[in-house]
Amino acid sequence: MILKFIGFIFLFFVIATIIGIVRIYLTVRRMHKSMKERFGTDRTERKPEGETTYGSDGSIITDTRKQTRSEKKIFDNDEGEYVDYVEEK
Repeated sequence: MILKFIGFIFLFFVIATIIGIVRIYLTVRRMHKSMKERFGTDRTERKPEGETTYGSDGSIITDTRKQTRSEKKIFDNDEGEYVDYVEEK
């Protein structure tokens, strides 16, 4: 009778351990899948998003800024314009 009880307790702990390990495995697997979807498989494989232009020497220029930021003026209205001047001697 006592051997049956000890066997039952042992079997219960073995089954509980297996269930715990499977739950931990499934949780880690779900987290890994979620991170993979969120960040991509490999950052080196990802193509840069944005406008790509090519320089005269064949170099590639990629602008990854958002469109609203890339269209924003860098200089004020009075900067960068041609101004007539008189050379002083």
